[in-house]
Amino acid sequence: MSANAFTSVRRRFRLALVGAAFVCALVGCQPVRPKLFDEAALNFARSALVLPLADAPGRDSLGSGAAARGVIVDNLLNVCEFDIVNLSDKKLHAALKETGLSIEDCYDPAVAAELAVKFDADIAVTGQLLHYAIQQEMATTTVLIIAGGGTEITHWVSVSIRIVDADTGKIIYTGHGTAQNAEGFTAAAEMATEQAFAALAHFRKQNR
Repeated sequence: MSANAFTSVRRRFRLALVGAAFVCALVGCQPVRPKLFDEAALNFARSALVLPLADAPGRDSLGSGAAARGVIVDNLLNVCEFDIVNLSDKKLHAALKETGLSIEDCYDPAVAAELAVKFDADIAVTGQLLHYAIQQEMATTTVLIIAGGGTEITHWVSVSIRIVDADTGKIIYTGHGTAQNAEGFTAAAEMATEQAFAALAHFRKQNR
């Protein structure tokens, strides 16, 4: 398959995904629930502590977890309607240093639950960036008989989320999201996060 044909197929696939999402929005499709989905605990929870996420692999992804944390806070506050424990990155890192922990340790449910209790939250939200990179590909255009081209840049973000109950230390929700966006990493992270929390957002909306 030629490069132009491959690009055309990819674009048609993207349009198909957008169309499917639009149809779901119209008819009210219910998101597929993850295997770990504790209704009682998720319904009881009111306050959430969002912990630092582990960076995606690679030198170019340093700081990606911190960047995604803000997007997750926005989603939990405005979409899932949790009260967010207002904790700055500086204070959170100080608390980790105090106990000899690193950001990677936050992915451990026991550590996440311990920090949630410490800061009076019902749940702790943690996770990791699986992918955080820029992809470049040549894009060709033809206007009348004049052919032109350029570089098409796509920002890819893939995130894995888990929610831990503060009292039990059990994982009560898991979510995954992958998205691409030409505008930047923030837009891609917002889309990926929305996917990761789609089932939770739907559940919270139904149980208001």
